[in-house]
Amino acid sequence: MPYALSKGGWLGLVALFMISIICMYTVMLLRYCMYFNPLIQTYPDIGHLAFGNKGRIMMALLMHIELYFVAIGLLIIEGENISRIFPGVQVHIFGIIFEGKKVFILLSSLLVLPTTWPMNFRVLSYLSMASFLVFLFLLALILWIGEFQGVGFTEKGVTVNWSQMPTTLSIFIFSFGGHPIMPTIYSSMKDKKKFAKVLIIGFTICIVQYGLIAVIGYLMFGKETQSIVTLNLPQSLLTSKIAIWTVVAIPLVKYSLIIMPINISLEDQFQITGRPMSILIRTSMVISTVIIAAIVPYFAFFVGFTGSLISGMVTIIMPCLCYLKIFKSSLKGKVKTPVILCIIGIGALISILGTYVTIKNFIQANIINKIFLVTMGNAKKIILPAIRQTALRLFIYPSVDTIIKVHRPRMWRMLAGSPLQSYKVVVSYTNMVLREQIETWFSGLKCYVNYILKTATPFVTVLVRNPYLIHLLRKVSDRKSIALRSMKSDTNFFQALINAVNAVSGFGLLAMPYALSEGGWLGLVTLFIISIICMYTVMLLRYCMDFNPLIQTYPDIGQLAFANKGRIIMALLMHIELYFVAIGLLIIEGENISTIFPGVEVHIFGKIFEGKKVFILLSSLFILPTTWPSNFRVLSYLSMASFLVFLFLLALILWIGVFQGVGFNEKGVTVNWSQMPTTLSIFIFSFGGHAIMPTIYSSMKDKKKFSKVLIIGFTTCTVQYGLIAVIGYLMFGEETQSILTLNLPQSLLTSKIAIWIVVVIPLVKYSLIIMPINISLEDQFQITGRQMSILIRTLMVISTAIIAATMPFFAFFVGFTGSLISGMVTIIMPCLCYLKIFKSSLKGSVKTPMILCIIGFGALISILGTYVSIRNFIQDVLTKV
Repeated sequence: MPYALSKGGWLGLVALFMISIICMYTVMLLRYCMYFNPLIQTYPDIGHLAFGNKGRIMMALLMHIELYFVAIGLLIIEGENISRIFPGVQVHIFGIIFEGKKVFILLSSLLVLPTTWPMNFRVLSYLSMASFLVFLFLLALILWIGEFQGVGFTEKGVTVNWSQMPTTLSIFIFSFGGHPIMPTIYSSMKDKKKFAKVLIIGFTICIVQYGLIAVIGYLMFGKETQSIVTLNLPQSLLTSKIAIWTVVAIPLVKYSLIIMPINISLEDQFQITGRPMSILIRTSMVISTVIIAAIVPYFAFFVGFTGSLISGMVTIIMPCLCYLKIFKSSLKGKVKTPVILCIIGIGALISILGTYVTIKNFIQANIINKIFLVTMGNAKKIILPAIRQTALRLFIYPSVDTIIKVHRPRMWRMLAGSPLQSYKVVVSYTNMVLREQIETWFSGLKCYVNYILKTATPFVTVLVRNPYLIHLLRKVSDRKSIALRSMKSDTNFFQALINAVNAVSGFGLLAMPYALSEGGWLGLVTLFIISIICMYTVMLLRYCMDFNPLIQTYPDIGQLAFANKGRIIMALLMHIELYFVAIGLLIIEGENISTIFPGVEVHIFGKIFEGKKVFILLSSLFILPTTWPSNFRVLSYLSMASFLVFLFLLALILWIGVFQGVGFNEKGVTVNWSQMPTTLSIFIFSFGGHAIMPTIYSSMKDKKKFSKVLIIGFTTCTVQYGLIAVIGYLMFGEETQSILTLNLPQSLLTSKIAIWIVVVIPLVKYSLIIMPINISLEDQFQITGRQMSILIRTLMVISTAIIAATMPFFAFFVGFTGSLISGMVTIIMPCLCYLKIFKSSLKGSVKTPMILCIIGFGALISILGTYVSIRNFIQDVLTKV
């Protein structure tokens, strides 16, 4: 996936989503074909139903070629990765030398062999679950290497590369090419009505997997990304070796599922029913793949080429053709027909272009490789000196980089210590000296700048257009000055991304299943729409900050747009929302822990404190130290913990649903219009990180990457919300409660663990939520000392703990206030500020009516959501009375 993204650019993420939708739709077409005749069991059966015996032969041939080559490719991956861990291994048998790659392919096949013997998919489902867990571990390892072991996430990449986009699309289609197995999975299900839900959840999980690994790998290695991401990792690191072993583990649990349809077809063809003969056939299949994988040295590329050539047929074209043929009489005049024809055209175009680009790249790579082998012997004497002299004369190091990038590792070692490297060191040193001289020259501004800061209004309204001047002001001003101390930009791309995800993904996550149960399955569509609108309004805030580089916070934008009144309104809305969210987090702590330890009471001076209040106070003591750090770099690590906590919580809930008797049996409703305002209000509240976004933006080192932070962050949050919503709604249906963990069977150990996970989330969320309030108070009272800062932040925690403990029904009040205010904070105010600031440049622009529509949409949801919340609250109170 990272390699695919490096070929097509960031626009490849959109292509990934589109290809996933197309592939899921073509699986649904296969399912409809199986509905037509219940005797259909396999992928070739569908071809027989559509085109007779020729259709069966063609479908079976395409399916088996694709699956067979994929299985061989898995073994080749095993051999190549293990041989990188143990280089130079050779085995001598009867005078014949077997190199390490062949030996490791053989050893891997011995491990894979027993996994091909099970006769049903129930056993293989556990292997598939193991594969999913292995991916999560691999993702964590790569993140660790990027963040803590010197690789970093500094590559910018390109927006789009049209010349290599066919390669990207071919890889995506090949990656979603599980269609030959889908009919077998469908026919093996007890309740076939749930197959549509299986597809939605399964494809969503795969999109998340592919998207995450693609983005992380591309940010780490950029254009230098290799076809297997582990080949880019520094081989000297222990974590890199663990990551390679993790990649080795994946084929061990995937091979059996890939090869199963071929085994079933062979057993049906030769009418094999006995267990021993079945094991013999499956063992022979493994042996044949091992022999081909070990004998053909360049088969990895051939597998990729064959996959790009065949996957378009297997995954897109043939399912569509079969569906059109089977249902041709009922499709006359329907919209489906042109839609399916367009999909066929897309599949054919990608197959043709993908095959062409693959062959072209293969020919170019081999020609360059031959030229390199022939000339490398004289490279030191002729080629490299010429490159060095040209570089030094013309100062074109990027051109040199372009020349040698094909064989970078070997040639780069030859260039070590050369004049080219010395030139780079000299340039870096010269820049450093020049920068110090400039800052010294401007040091005389220090007193003047501090005088302005002391005598000006709390918000400096002077427009400064020059970013370099802003940089100098940061450097020469006092580090303790109030107006500029928050302008310290020390957060890199990855830390900003984690902070953004943590800011948006709040405890509204736990209410997602409840929101879906209120509005029905159509709520998933509104979730996507709300996420797009909220991301767009954050971009509007960013444009407002770019208008004046001195803007640092959410209230500053209100000041720029509507003067002092705007600052007051924006600050009031922001602080009310964040303050109530912080209180809500403490209430969640108390309610969840009290369900684990019911009946707890504490007697102090004759007063009885119930368990919920005690646990709120204890939780606040744990949270308190996390509010003391003054910069976002520390908080980003807490944010990372919150993201990992979510993954673990999701795994626990899935485990409870699959293995502990809860199941995914609830059908739900398509839409419930009367409660849809509640659903929309919860969604807006859950995406309401706008008050924190300006602070995150101003803390970034490279602010040009903020758009990528938003796209990746909102996509991650939307996927999080969608997954937890679908899983919870399928498990509990209309009985879903406002906090998902309250539905879990309390007698189960896993349920208690899940509740503790929910308890952990506020511990790492509270500090980021309360940070803007703390900063505003410190700026308002001109607090610069460390001790006074800690005192202010401690008092803030105490106040939220007291209110949370003294108001028993405050949880509902938080939800009501959120639905009332979030529409203003998240949608309406960003749009109004943008229209006010840029009113002169928006005349006649399409943006104006579009933003006005968004304002109307936000106002409608706020009004209807508040009304429905009050109505539901009154009904609940009357019911209890």
